[in-house]
Amino acid sequence: MTLAERLAAIRPLADDSHFGVREWAWIAVRPHLAADLDQAIALLAAEWTSDRSERIRRFASESIRPRGVWCAHLSVLKKEPERALPVLGFGRQLAERCGQGSARVGPGAGGTLVRRKLRTRDIAHLSPRASIHPH
Repeated sequence: MTLAERLAAIRPLADDSHFGVREWAWIAVRPHLAADLDQAIALLAAEWTSDRSERIRRFASESIRPRGVWCAHLSVLKKEPERALPVLGFGRQLAERCGQGSARVGPGAGGTLVRRKLRTRDIAHLSPRASIHPH
């Protein structure tokens, strides 16, 4: 099964109304995303981060979170958090609506590290929707 097919198969669970179902959905697919991180980021940025459902958008950011409590860390994103910017550019909008720090590209969730490594002007070209503001 390709990564795109796997994401399509998990999508209904990623949009489930129960948080536990959504949590297990991203935990289940995370190892496959980690195995091909560049393709995963491209697929999530292209097809998930602009979805009308905030649960789908949140899934995109949660599934590639560098440090997971209940799952393996993505070491490459701890070292190079800027690689996740195409997905996390939507995080600020999501955090404002959901009030969840884990979806923010700002303090917490690796956002501080991203800001230390990059300045806003350095990343503006990566995504027209990137929204990183120092606080």
